[in-house]
Amino acid sequence: MRALVSAVLIVALVVVLGASGSTRRTSAVFGVDARQAREVATVVDFLRAWNGRRLRDVLALLTDDAVGSDCDYRLHRAVLFDGKAEFERWLRKRFSDHDRLVLTRIWNENREESVVVGVDYSKRQSLTLAALGAPAGIVPKSSTKVVFTTAMKIRAFGNGPGGAPPDQQRRICSP
Repeated sequence: MRALVSAVLIVALVVVLGASGSTRRTSAVFGVDARQAREVATVVDFLRAWNGRRLRDVLALLTDDAVGSDCDYRLHRAVLFDGKAEFERWLRKRFSDHDRLVLTRIWNENREESVVVGVDYSKRQSLTLAALGAPAGIVPKSSTKVVFTTAMKIRAFGNGPGGAPPDQQRRICSP
């Protein structure tokens, strides 16, 4: 009889824990609306094209007046580019340097403004970083800010400390 009671209690405990586990919030639980899903998909498409060095695919995701920033790790300062032509020149340099970004997270801390997302990377690798002593790459010191138009084109790609003071640029743009 005691074994039967123990078995029933164990089964009841498993059922209760199983039922309560399905409603528990964890970091794996998330929700996005249709616009946020398109933003995430666009960022993923951008990074796949970037890492694949597919210039035409990256450019197709940008507006004609797209702006951007990045780090020049050799000079420890921000690089700014304005317009699709400058963006393309910057991309060609990044592609020839075998620049690679490994996505960790896409986030939006402002639900009221769903045209901007942040992007974090677990690694950035390039020939330049390898030459500067980081052959396995680095974890970038800042997040990327991506601004979208209502048509889901990328209007801005802030991958560097754009208008930051020189001391902050040196800190962020050092491997």
